[in-house]
Amino acid sequence: MRQTPDINPNIRKAQQDVDRFEASKKSLVPEFELPKDEESEKRYSEETLMADFITERIESKEAKEFINDPILIKTAYQDFLSDARQGKEGGTIDAAWALWTSSALLATNTLRLLAPEEEKELQRYLNDPILIKTAYQRFLSYARQGKEGSTIDAAWALRTSSALLATNTLHLLAPEEEKELQAYLDDPILIKTAYQRFLSDAKRGKEGDAEYAALALRTSSALTTVRNYLREKGKKIDDTNAANEALKFKKTIPPRPETRAF
Repeated sequence: MRQTPDINPNIRKAQQDVDRFEASKKSLVPEFELPKDEESEKRYSEETLMADFITERIESKEAKEFINDPILIKTAYQDFLSDARQGKEGGTIDAAWALWTSSALLATNTLRLLAPEEEKELQRYLNDPILIKTAYQRFLSYARQGKEGSTIDAAWALRTSSALLATNTLHLLAPEEEKELQAYLDDPILIKTAYQRFLSDAKRGKEGDAEYAALALRTSSALTTVRNYLREKGKKIDDTNAANEALKFKKTIPPRPETRAF
């Protein structure tokens, strides 16, 4: 029987959520069939096991050889440059593609495979308000259509917003623009619509369509990035509320009666 990889300690914090899931779930994507260790399935959700399994695959020798291949990275970088230049000229889809590629380069820690001047040029584009605002306009277009029920647009909106988050470029937006983006990310309709697209793409991927399998994985990655963003934001709100409640409780406690020594 195949042993389940060690679970990351951080995952243990989610144990209270894990119990909600049934161990008998089947994976949507056949390549990611999970270990069948019964004890693990009882204790951890499919999502938890899948995340750990994907980590194991990504850290495999074969995957690392590809990710650490300068030819692959430099080729992807050339595509980034092409998209970024056209995005700066007003092509919103090109600006979005540039953000997606750069966020992938950052996520895979492969910028080190570029020459110093190449990395400097990439950072220059990521610090360019025109490119970021152009990509943001594409996000708005996707998000509005997504809220109206278009699953494909909702998915693209999540992918674009996750790229903006991953590249840490939100500060280049005006305050009202960042506020509008956050409002969409807080909207359960958009999130649920994007998730429906993930399910649709994953099912087609399971039937053998490689393009849709890739789209499903990209959407799941975007959902994960946005989830982490919302979790961090929610934690700050929860901590503030808890502190306020504690303060209220403290104020309602009657003072201790004065004791006198006899």
